[in-house]
Amino acid sequence: MAPVEADGIEHAGMGVLLLDEALRPCGTTEAARAWFTAINPAGIPFPGGIPGVVWNTVGRLLAIERGEDPARAARARTRTSSGRWALVEAARLDDGGSGFAVTVRVAGIEDVLGLVTRASGLTPRERELVALLLEGLDTRELCERLFISRHTVQDHLKSVFEKVGVRSRRELVSSVFAQTG
Repeated sequence: MAPVEADGIEHAGMGVLLLDEALRPCGTTEAARAWFTAINPAGIPFPGGIPGVVWNTVGRLLAIERGEDPARAARARTRTSSGRWALVEAARLDDGGSGFAVTVRVAGIEDVLGLVTRASGLTPRERELVALLLEGLDTRELCERLFISRHTVQDHLKSVFEKVGVRSRRELVSSVFAQTG
């Protein structure tokens, strides 16, 4: 088992739920049950204890199979009771007729960076800068990668800090990492 989070929920890694063709649960892991609790902080009594976001993700997969918005993935990001992000993904088992697998896991930086930066109102260029900061680039490297001056990098950083509500690169990086596992 993984360490206990601040809210007391234990996460043992990726959780897996198996559904048959009729969408009846036919198998689940202990980790999945822990995740279902963590992504249902209000304790809503969902049938089988399976939160709505899980069913929504399966529904998205079914819509994709019908040709509706096939470019979208059958996945959803959702907050846990501790404020971190979880990623729910659905896939068809075998060749389309034997059921479904749904996984729930800690969302990584790549899973939430776009969401977090858009929620802060960052411009596409500011989002690009933040992504490069998370890679560990310093000001000189940022200038080279973005083809902008040192002064422009500093202007972008000031704007990002103001929008995100931090005062330094370290706070910014810590803020983004704190929202993931």
